[in-house]
Amino acid sequence: MWIAENLSKNSINKPTAESGNVVMSEIGNNAIIASGEHIGLDFVTPYGIVSIPPVKEKAVVLPLADREVCVGVISEVSSVQPGEILLKSKGGAEVYLKNDGSVYINGVKVGD
Repeated sequence: MWIAENLSKNSINKPTAESGNVVMSEIGNNAIIASGEHIGLDFVTPYGIVSIPPVKEKAVVLPLADREVCVGVISEVSSVQPGEILLKSKGGAEVYLKNDGSVYINGVKVGD
C-alpha cells in the first residue's frame, strides 16, 4: 500500500509557479521571461484593483489548466507593517493606509 501511494504522489506533475522579468508591458500585449517566454498573460489582482506590472519588475507566473496568469510582482522590502496597505504607482504616487487609522496621500496625512 505504501509503495502505491508513494509512486502515485511522486508521479503526478503538479503545475509550478515561475518568476521572471517583465520585458513588455502594455494592455493586451505583455510578456514575461522566466524559463521561457510568457506572452499575453492575464493578470490576477484583488477585485477593484487593476494593475499591469511595469517593465523590469520581477513577476510571478502561474500555470492554470487552460492558460497562464501573472499573479503579481515580488515586492521590494518596505517599511509597511503587517496589516497596513501601501498603493504605489510607477510615477511615485502613493496612498498609505496605516494601522492607527491614518491615511497618507503622497506623504501628507489626510483628515484629523
